[in-house]
Parts: sequence; C-alpha cells; structure tokens
Amino acid sequence: MIFRTAQGQNRLREAASASGLLVQEERKRISFQRLRMQGRATMHFADIATQHRRMREAEEKAA
Repeated sequence: MIFRTAQGQNRLREAASASGLLVQEERKRISFQRLRMQGRATMHFADIATQHRRMREAEEKAA
C-alpha cells in the first residue's frame, strides 16, 4: 500500500515535471523565434538579447 502511494506520487511528480518541461520548451521556441527575427539566433537568454538590442540601439544613435 505504501509502495503504491509512493508510486502514485512519483507519477504525479513526473507528470508535473513533464508539463513543466513542455512549458519550458514552448518558451524556448518562442524566444528563439524572437531572437531569430532579431538576427541573434546564438543568444539564448532574453536578458542577454535585450542587452544586445540596447547596445545596438545605442550604437545606431551614436552613428
């Protein structure tokens, strides 16, 4: 009985982490599309991308 409930908890945890991974993959795909549009496909994280966008905008203003 204890084993069965533990297994059930594991299943719940697996399902939760699986859906969490799906959400992460979805977010990743969206951010990659956004970065590709910016021509920065190699940049992985949104904050790095925004930093680069700010830097580029500053360079364009200075030019």
